[in-house]
Formats: sequence, C-alpha cells, structure tokens
Amino acid sequence: MLFLNTPRRQNMKTFNSNQLIDDLKEITRLNMELISKKMSHLSEEQKKWKPSSESWNLLEILSHLNAYAAFYHTAFTDKIQKTKFKEAKLNFVSSEEAPGDQ
Repeated sequence: MLFLNTPRRQNMKTFNSNQLIDDLKEITRLNMELISKKMSHLSEEQKKWKPSSESWNLLEILSHLNAYAAFYHTAFTDKIQKTKFKEAKLNFVSSEEAPGDQ
C-alpha cells in the first residue's frame, strides 16, 4: 500500500501501488489509442505543418513527449532501484509537510 497526504494532513488516502501502476498503464494505452485515432486521417504534410516558424508541428510535439517520457522513466527506475526502502512504511507521510504543520 502507498499512503499519500492531502494538504494540511487532512483526509489521508491509501492507494494500492499495483492498482495505481495498472491504472497508469491503462491511461497510457487509452491516450496512445486516442492520438493514433485522431492523427490517422492526417497526411504527412499535415502532421508536419506549423502555424509559424517558431511553432512545433505535431510530429515534433509527439517526439518531444516521447523523449521526456523515456528520460523520466529511466530516472524514476534508477531512483527506485537505488532506494534503501524496499517496502512502503505502514504510516508513510509525505516529506513535504513537517509534523505539526497546520
């Protein structure tokens, strides 16, 4: 279980980390389907069109998102593998709020 705090330590919520990962995978799958569907009718020329020389086209935007997703995936995986904590603590409280913060 993963414990997350809302602001001011109110209404502590509990999340099953495996369910959270499954939910995120499903959201990603649905987003990929949506983008594919929305772009399927576009020609290569339309995908490369820019409203101005300073703007990005659709392919550049998707490339940027993929590059950052790969970067963050690697960074998060590395941090998770190097953590000294192998299991979530029973009463985990976010370090963003020190005890007594109200």
